[in-house]
Amino acid sequence: MRRTKEAGVFMLTDFLVRLTIGSLAILGFQLSAIYFLLMVLLIGTHNKEFFGW
Repeated sequence: MRRTKEAGVFMLTDFLVRLTIGSLAILGFQLSAIYFLLMVLLIGTHNKEFFGW
């Protein structure tokens, strides 16, 4: 395990981070480029959950 808590909790966190980033990417294409800024900020702060490092 990569962290000390249960793996299920972190799998849920990883899924939610990836879902949010994907949603922001879609909104960035369809609505406004400001969502891309939020996506980049979220990737920068949660890169371990998103990329699995």
